[in-house]
Amino acid sequence: MPFQAARQAVHDKLAARGVESVTLDPVAGPPFVLVGLPDSITSTGRAGWTCTIPVHIVGTPPGGKDTAAWLLSQLPLALDVLRGATAEPGTYEVNKQDCPAYRVEHSVTITSPYPC
Repeated sequence: MPFQAARQAVHDKLAARGVESVTLDPVAGPPFVLVGLPDSITSTGRAGWTCTIPVHIVGTPPGGKDTAAWLLSQLPLALDVLRGATAEPGTYEVNKQDCPAYRVEHSVTITSPYPC
């Protein structure tokens, strides 16, 4: 399960750095930092894949200064761990409600456990 292992590794690095409320569970309640499912997956041939593992830093709706302060306290921690990552502000839907968020894009290379 190489994709799950890569996702878990991102989770563990963030938690070790002190990022608050890191989870792999997309139904967690905000505020949380969600390590999402890999996307933008590209094969590198028999060697494996490159992909993006999104990290969503999600605050409580509707926002406000306390939510902004929490988001901005977690963002530099995540960017420090995920060197070379990019971040964009936006929203993340939780229970049909848009929550203020950042999406951090972390690129990884995953080696195939099934070499041919």
